[in-house]
Amino acid sequence: MFNRVYSQLKLLFTEFRDDQRGVTAIEYVLILSVVAIMIISIFVTDTELQSSLINLFKRLTDTIDSA
Repeated sequence: MFNRVYSQLKLLFTEFRDDQRGVTAIEYVLILSVVAIMIISIFVTDTELQSSLINLFKRLTDTIDSA
């Protein structure tokens, strides 16, 4: 009886370990979360990077307007 329960638990654990459904979605959510946090931290805090990005977008806008 113990061997049968052990075999069933081992099979269940193996199936659970090898199941890949939903893993890709979780990875995409984690990547998106990190990117969102980076973007929020760039535009919320007053840093040199924020100033550089604002100046870059202003130059791009001016270049497009003058063309």
